Amino acid sequence: MEFFFNNLAVGYFTAEKYPTTAGRFEYMPYRGPGHYQMQEEIEAQGCCQCYYQHNGKIIQFVVLNYPKYGVLDLAEFNIVAHNAT
Repeated sequence: MEFFFNNLAVGYFTAEKYPTTAGRFEYMPYRGPGHYQMQEEIEAQGCCQCYYQHNGKIIQFVVLNYPKYGVLDLAEFNIVAHNAT
């Protein structure tokens, strides 16, 4: 349930399934450069693009906001690649 920004782990979604549609989702952030850089990008640009890998696919999505600790507003889910693994 882990997701990434700029190839750095940001955290993991706490629901039983990965998000696939726009909405508000809970997650557990990691303390590290991925989460920090994601927040910096949102502050500077108003949103950022992240991704997760699931069932051999790479799914990109846009993080619109982090309204409170452990919550993200997400949109624009797209399959961008298929993994070899």
